[in-house]
Amino acid sequence: MRQIKRAISRILLFWPTALVIWLGKLLITLSDTPPGRFTLRPILKTLTRWILYARSLPILRKHNPSRALPTSALEELIASARHIAVLPCACRATRPKCSNPLHKAHNGETCLGFGLTAILQELSGLGRRVTAEEALRICETSARSGLVHHAILSFGMLTEVCNCCEESCSVFLAHRRGIENVVRPSGWVPVRGPECDGCENRQGRICVQICPYTEGPGSDACMGCGLCAYHCPNQAITMVQKSVSPGVSP
Repeated sequence: MRQIKRAISRILLFWPTALVIWLGKLLITLSDTPPGRFTLRPILKTLTRWILYARSLPILRKHNPSRALPTSALEELIASARHIAVLPCACRATRPKCSNPLHKAHNGETCLGFGLTAILQELSGLGRRVTAEEALRICETSARSGLVHHAILSFGMLTEVCNCCEESCSVFLAHRRGIENVVRPSGWVPVRGPECDGCENRQGRICVQICPYTEGPGSDACMGCGLCAYHCPNQAITMVQKSVSPGVSP
């Protein structure tokens, strides 16, 4: 039965998506030709920008929430991606810095698209294509500056990664307003080790100050974003994956 379901899924989902991606790549190539720059490219920009903006409507995204992920959990997902694009973060277009003293200045280009989303971003003229290595560097730099990785997965495939600041990004705004399931936990939990000294020579615990969701590791509201582990000065926090029961999502 499982093999039959897999075969049906490939027929109904995989191959149509693969065809659309192939057509998207062909359109990118054609729009870069001299005739395509004056005819095809303006049409594609208008169409794809409408799609990119319309997809953020709540009615279209309520069943596809973001999932907070630590940097280490993104590495394998990004490394296996074939088509990646990056575009500027609209939330921070006018606010690259924030008041958190542990944050560094945030880069403008931090929103990543994968697969069909990346093709739409590239066709729209808003995004540019990047390699998996560059995408990983963007995520590393983002985590270093205090941003959280919010990933969107569809049918187990990575489609978007937004690197979000708690003070200016729409995901955090919606989360603080109590919008249900706008962010889901990563399935990873931070565990303090014996190296933790409680940040005794500092004004407060780094893990508590850097946490954008809760009061630090161990809270029931922890999303497992991994910022506490990334910024711990003693490397005393380890991200550990939860054990998941069959059929239950973390």
